[in-house]
Amino acid sequence: MSAFIWHEKESRRTAHQRRKQEREVKAQQTQAFLSNVTSGVEPPPFDLVLDQNERRLQVPAGCMGLVIGKKGEHLKSVEKDFKVTVHIEKDDTSSDNILLISGASPAEVAAAVKALDFDMRTLEVPKEIAGWVCGKAGRHLKLVREMTGVAVLSMKDMDKELQDGREDQSGLSSVSSRCSLEIKGLRESVEAAAMCMEAHMSYHSVFQEMEQVEKDLDQRIADAKGRLSRRAVAAPHSGPGPETSSFHYFHFLFVSSAVLG
Repeated sequence: MSAFIWHEKESRRTAHQRRKQEREVKAQQTQAFLSNVTSGVEPPPFDLVLDQNERRLQVPAGCMGLVIGKKGEHLKSVEKDFKVTVHIEKDDTSSDNILLISGASPAEVAAAVKALDFDMRTLEVPKEIAGWVCGKAGRHLKLVREMTGVAVLSMKDMDKELQDGREDQSGLSSVSSRCSLEIKGLRESVEAAAMCMEAHMSYHSVFQEMEQVEKDLDQRIADAKGRLSRRAVAAPHSGPGPETSSFHYFHFLFVSSAVLG
């Protein structure tokens, strides 16, 4: 009679914890080995990849909504499309999250990393040019979103965040003279959008100069028109106008023909 050995089915949570412990042990062993080998030698200026089929990706906490997607659809689609498994861990040293991405091949893992590599940036904008930066009805922001593909590109008023019902020691509300431009999306898109907006803001001084030149030109044209109109009114009439002269001419012809006839 053959003997049967009962194996209790391992839950997903237990399996995840076991794999995490195995990775930590493997990392410690590798680190100890490298310490022995490179004792007295300057370490290499890059991170050694222990397993090409597994990657760790650091994502800001403010971008986790984009990573997961509505009802988890984006994360599920990445796992399905690239045949990878994604686990979310908390970074103990910061407020960011760590995505642990593992798959059957390095190419699929790299593709999944690219699809989940979300980032965010905040640009300070002087309040006096905030409206110009956004454009009428936000058309500048909309154009940059369409060109770069960022998920979020919005202007926030820092005054409201600083005031928030609080007052400083002088009894006056804390007021900031700046706004903040928030950019969220895939890393490459965020970098492109930030570059576009920084270039747009740097052009504001040139725009002001051109606007002032245009105003001065309009004023000169208006002054010239005013002077011409005043001269026309003040000019003396030396004789009958053209309409009166024509009337007298036709009247003379009519009388002459009547007499001669």
